[in-house]
Amino acid sequence: MKTIAIASRKGGTGKTTLAVNLGVAAFLNKKQVALIDLDPQGSLSSWGDSREDESPAVVSAQASRLPHIL
Repeated sequence: MKTIAIASRKGGTGKTTLAVNLGVAAFLNKKQVALIDLDPQGSLSSWGDSREDESPAVVSAQASRLPHIL
C-alpha cells in the first residue's frame, strides 16, 4: 500500500484540488484509491458526496483516527 499525504498549514494552497486530481488519475489507471479527508472544513468529503460514482472512495475522518483507518 502506498500512502500520499498532502499537507500545508496555510489554507487555500490547493491541497484538496491536488488530492482529488491525484486520486482520480490513479483510479483511472486501475489503482485502488481511498481519499481520506482529515480537514475539518470537509471540502473533499463534500466533493465525494456530490458525485454519483462511488469510486474513488472518500472517507471523512479525524486525524487522531488515521492509524486505525489505514
